[in-house]
Amino acid sequence: MNKSVIIIVPSLNPTSPVKAALALANILIEFTNVSLISLNKSTITNELIINKDIRILNNLNLKNKNIIRNFFLFKKYINKIINNERSFLIISFCLIPDIYNSLLFTPNKKISSIRANNIDSYYYAFGFFGYFLGMLHYFLLNLMDKVIVMHKPMHKQISNYLLNKKKIICIPNFLEKNKIDYKRAFPSIDRFQIIFVGSLDNRKDPLSLIEPIKDLIKKGYKIYLDIYGEGLLRENLEKKITDQKLENNIFIRGYSKNIKEHLLDSHLMILPSWSEGLPRSCLEALECGVPCVLRDFYGNKDVIKPKINGLLFKDNSELVSIIEYFIKKFDYNKKRASLLPFKYERENIIKYYQDLIS
Repeated sequence: MNKSVIIIVPSLNPTSPVKAALALANILIEFTNVSLISLNKSTITNELIINKDIRILNNLNLKNKNIIRNFFLFKKYINKIINNERSFLIISFCLIPDIYNSLLFTPNKKISSIRANNIDSYYYAFGFFGYFLGMLHYFLLNLMDKVIVMHKPMHKQISNYLLNKKKIICIPNFLEKNKIDYKRAFPSIDRFQIIFVGSLDNRKDPLSLIEPIKDLIKKGYKIYLDIYGEGLLRENLEKKITDQKLENNIFIRGYSKNIKEHLLDSHLMILPSWSEGLPRSCLEALECGVPCVLRDFYGNKDVIKPKINGLLFKDNSELVSIIEYFIKKFDYNKKRASLLPFKYERENIIKYYQDLIS
């Protein structure tokens, strides 16, 4: 018999981990009951796809800085839901939900879903203190019953911090079910369109794309870059674009509720991030048939098949020649089709989770 599932997220803001949690909820609701708890009351935007049968619990508001007080409020709240029944499985996403979930004393199975290289991610967010925060997060995973990771490098890293390494389960990243118009042709190669999707911060490193675009324009290519996202680097990006006189070639578009349409209008996605788990935007691009260029680290080798659905790079100096490869060699006249590796297909993910909660 399947257990009912409770999924805990920090908020309902459309961040990558929250989208992943909702994608999971939309899969699980097909064969079990699902409740989604948001720790902070927030507006549900049109960008989030939520099955109507999922129970949304969005009336908590734990924005007070007193973490201990917040935890006891959360504990009281969730105890009312589970009411000492053993028929629940609790899955948490991100640091604060993992802290609260790990400290619950309950007979119910507690699971953490890790979506990133936390030590590196926290370092880019919080500086040197982030290293300690990342290690704290990993040590708290010892209080969980299971830990879900996305690929072998993540498994290897987290196993260094767990006493019981058998707790770790590897389940690839995944997407909710999307309708893709595979009859839609690629745009004309006469205007080569690159897309970046992500936060405008040092970890995602959108600034590293400006020089390669400038160099390619000097070589005579009609090349354009659309940057979708917001963040602390926006002002720096705008200044650098202006200083390099690239206002007619590089555009900061901000957030978009319909990234799929922009992907279908692009030839290539480039994500020069220094730290990721496995970017959902990459999977979305591959699903649309758009090849991806990612930095060669961590789990990116798991999804990129060189010259088939993208390329990996180690140094920014490689980007000019890599982009040239996709301008000259990649066949944009062929029928559009998904470039996702088989292991990321939805049917495989469903089986993983059916086995987990049965």
